[in-house]
Amino acid sequence: MARPQYDIDEYVKDYFDERVGLLRKEADRLRGILTSCESPLEQQFLIWLSKWFNAKPNLWSKELYLQGSVVDLFPQSFPVAIRQQRTISLSERRYRADFMITGYKENYDDPSWQIQPLVKCIAEVDGHDFHERTKEQAQRDKRRDRHFQANGFQVFRFTGSEIFRAAEEATREIHEFFINQLSPYA
Repeated sequence: MARPQYDIDEYVKDYFDERVGLLRKEADRLRGILTSCESPLEQQFLIWLSKWFNAKPNLWSKELYLQGSVVDLFPQSFPVAIRQQRTISLSERRYRADFMITGYKENYDDPSWQIQPLVKCIAEVDGHDFHERTKEQAQRDKRRDRHFQANGFQVFRFTGSEIFRAAEEATREIHEFFINQLSPYA
């Protein structure tokens, strides 16, 4: 029986076209994720988070978010989801966080592994116009942080000046936190 003949050039072209299509979809989703940030400082912060966690847009979910990983704990790798402008319900209260970052342990034998993250954190990029301008704003932010912490979230709050001057350092702090928190599971 004769083996089917494949046109190698046609196969390579089809493969290339498929990859280009996926890259276009990824670029469109990334644009949507970045434009959903509320300020250029948040966009800069998100770009640096994506670099530290090697995060790319999730192409297969209706929700726009970045999907990356913590690979520094070789041989174990931990998936990470970075969601911007995330509404979070805690004990009948709803909050909107600039960024929610969650880390998971992969366990393909357990279909619910993504439902229960190992590490949860909130990152806030505070511009002077909306945070700690008055005592009431400062009190509201502190109360909100305590509510997140009581529900298992680590809260990172950065000033706009910190992000403007050193976004890489601020996001490195979060990455190191994830390494420290996930290392017992490696």
